[in-house]
Amino acid sequence: MLRTLNDLPSAPACERNREPILQALLPYLCSNIEAPRCVLEIGSGTGQHAWYFTQRFAESSNFAKHQQGAAGASAEHVDGGAQGLKNLGWQCSDVADNLPIIDAWRAAIPKDVESNNFPAPFELDLAKKNWPNKQYDFVFTANTLHIVSWPLVLAFCECAVSTLAKNGKLFIYGPFNYNGSFTSSSNAAFDANLRARDALSGIRDFAAVCEALQVAAANAGFAMPLVKDIEMPANNRLLVFEKK
Repeated sequence: MLRTLNDLPSAPACERNREPILQALLPYLCSNIEAPRCVLEIGSGTGQHAWYFTQRFAESSNFAKHQQGAAGASAEHVDGGAQGLKNLGWQCSDVADNLPIIDAWRAAIPKDVESNNFPAPFELDLAKKNWPNKQYDFVFTANTLHIVSWPLVLAFCECAVSTLAKNGKLFIYGPFNYNGSFTSSSNAAFDANLRARDALSGIRDFAAVCEALQVAAANAGFAMPLVKDIEMPANNRLLVFEKK
């Protein structure tokens, strides 16, 4: 029986990238705070991002006040920002085999985190196209597009368009190539390692992913313009799109 965090399956990359990702997300998550909102995470893996983020959302109003200021929010929204972060849910999803791991991390959440902040995960398998008939305020994925095959990247784009509410934000974290080239020698080595294990995986081209999202959005009668391409540590990026 799992009793401590040290007993839980862990992804070291999540430990390294969780705080930089959170800092990049907060200016977007702290906006439009009037009503409860929810993030759908596609490919949650262990669930460590949800475990960490929801604890940060539940922290003191001083934390929310600081982040609201960093995001340029007006003074009258500071107190609401604290409550808004506390009311932000993080919905994990993944293939069925990973759900018990996410449940284990969810069971380790402190008591001051409400269950609606970290609800039970559900199966979302891009190969099955079994995403929910529901829309979320935000959709997030981290380190998934270079793991799955290109057909599943296209399925991800379809899923993101379907599950994201209009005017909602899509966040994609991970390494990308630009103009057909690697951005670093370490990314080139990482790509070679990925392809040695699975020839269908590999670092994706930024322009190809943007185009795939636009095609998926257009097929559904929407647009998905890029809002920002954020440089992140260790040669990663955080791409921000908005559904129009």
